[in-house]
Amino acid sequence: MLLKKCLDAGYRIGSIFDASDDELHGIVERSGSGSGRFTDILDHIQRLDKDAIEQILVERFLLLGPSAFAIEYVSPLMKIVGDLWARGDLSVGSEHLISSAVRSILGSALKPARGQDARLTAVFCTPEGDVHELGTLIAALLAQECDMEVYYFGAQLPIIDISKAVRKLGAKAVCLGSTWLSGPDLLNWVGDLREILPGSVELWVGGAGFAAVRAELPARTRLFYSLEDLESFLQVQLAVPRAAQ
Repeated sequence: MLLKKCLDAGYRIGSIFDASDDELHGIVERSGSGSGRFTDILDHIQRLDKDAIEQILVERFLLLGPSAFAIEYVSPLMKIVGDLWARGDLSVGSEHLISSAVRSILGSALKPARGQDARLTAVFCTPEGDVHELGTLIAALLAQECDMEVYYFGAQLPIIDISKAVRKLGAKAVCLGSTWLSGPDLLNWVGDLREILPGSVELWVGGAGFAAVRAELPARTRLFYSLEDLESFLQVQLAVPRAAQ
């Protein structure tokens, strides 16, 4: 746990692995909390140091595992990156570099499809017009960790292609994330999707875009307010079949 806290503070595993407990406690106390634990990687992001960024991300991924890495490290890091970019304190190139590196690592954690052995199959993507896919990718990883069969299609999948994928794969749910698109355009799009999907297929949505229009979402649409909310729901949904086996 001490090693994990030091890694979260931006220290590399090679520099602290042989440290004593007292030394690790000192590092943790000096590092504090909040964005301070990302100081090291944020510095490399500013300097466009691709190799150093990838090394830090891989170390965190190997220590934490896919879902914990996504929720405990990537989510808060990307929130800080987004805030810095919005204030003009981070270049577009830096934001794209870290987003690409994170997307590559998270994408590599998605497992191949298992086919007929899956208890629950779902399609994951973002709506047309929303290119920001990291939240949806993290949601797909959480679903995979909960033993769901995941088909991840990335950003901006057209409605007709979602419908075709659902029918071909026998999917029982479509999970959409939107952090950029909102308002009437998003409502019209998700309404058209709900109409074309079979009634037995669940529609799950999350992200700031959907939260902003939550009162107007079509019937038979489940809104998740956070990744933890989705994870808790899936654990309950999949617990009964697991216990029965």
